[in-house]
Amino acid sequence: MKAIVGLVLGLAACGTEPAAKAVLPPAHYATLPDLAPQDPRYLVVVGGDYATSVVSFVDLATVPTADSAAQPVVFSQALHSGSHVSQVATALSGDVVVAQTRLPMRQAVLIDRASGVLTVIAAASGQVVRQIKTSAATANGNPQDALLAPDGKLWVSRMAFHTLAADGIGRGDDVLSLVDGTINQRIDVHSYATVPGFIAAPQRMVLSAGRIWMPLGSFAPDFKDQGPARLLSIDPATSAIEITDLAAYGNCLSVRAAAGGRIVVACSGPFSKPKQQVGLSALVVLSPDATQPSGWTVTAEPAASSDGVWGRDFAVHGDVVFAVTLGDLASGRPDRLWQVNVAKHTRVELAKSLKPFAFSGMWLDAARNTLWLGDRSGAPADLRRWRVAPDGTTSEGKGVQSNPGGLAAIDLGAT
Repeated sequence: MKAIVGLVLGLAACGTEPAAKAVLPPAHYATLPDLAPQDPRYLVVVGGDYATSVVSFVDLATVPTADSAAQPVVFSQALHSGSHVSQVATALSGDVVVAQTRLPMRQAVLIDRASGVLTVIAAASGQVVRQIKTSAATANGNPQDALLAPDGKLWVSRMAFHTLAADGIGRGDDVLSLVDGTINQRIDVHSYATVPGFIAAPQRMVLSAGRIWMPLGSFAPDFKDQGPARLLSIDPATSAIEITDLAAYGNCLSVRAAAGGRIVVACSGPFSKPKQQVGLSALVVLSPDATQPSGWTVTAEPAASSDGVWGRDFAVHGDVVFAVTLGDLASGRPDRLWQVNVAKHTRVELAKSLKPFAFSGMWLDAARNTLWLGDRSGAPADLRRWRVAPDGTTSEGKGVQSNPGGLAAIDLGAT
């Protein structure tokens, strides 16, 4: 991808985050020699309360490899919703996530779903270097994820659908490709919803075996119902689409690539169908199998009613999937972090949250054998971490505060 032209932000006061005359990295931040280019150096942390967002960075180079006790250097509040931006830029809303992709030069992509804007930020300096609008002037496309393909194109999934929009970009429910920040192609996926008349709603994406994979939400226009699960894959060179139906499951919103060409999908089951939700929730594993008509063997780790449904956050390490089950407000059941062996079909509980719906955001640093998990339950640190041994065994280390005294982590990524 070509170098991104700079757009520097001036910073001002924010309602829930402290004002900053000029947010600068700590003096000892990003001063060590860089890690190998193929290894992420910075953990990207988006904190928030769904009204305000704040972005912080953890410098992984300041912690010895596989050390889960040493405290890394943190650059808190590099950017937040109160940051004053120029007239040609857009401030962060309260609905921001980190794209599960990496850009050159240790830059991260923040996806603002409320404004339809991608904000590219340099982790070493905290400066915004570019903003890319992915929506038409009159309609927000509600982007869900962005993925950098090997040819330098940036692919963006958008789930909003506007029936009265006059042009394709304004209609949404599609996947866009961008070249140097300019939209050059739109792939309409509206017709791929699993129920006629529903919104296909493409979600998070992953690149595997040269194809872009994404689950579809298949939501009713009023979002009160949801169809069976479906997985799309797109050839970025030809735009050809292949369909893999997962009709036994629902509400599959996140996907990861695993060793051996496998694809893992997390399905929470539709919240609109509480009596059926647990039975439609699973961690679904697709393994390449030329003997099957579909080309895949599908196995699943079902949810258990006693533990709750699987959430969107998970990470893959060989045959091990680290995943979260969601708590319950009525009963007070906490969230749980699990270590699931999808080959042996076993699972071990690693942690409980202090309250329901507190675990949010997960990222596995495979190069440094560390699993990171966001925790908004009010614990002393909003980032919990585990040492992951080569055989998959784990031990919890010392937590890290991404934003002391401020908003806690809700999404994680790396660059």
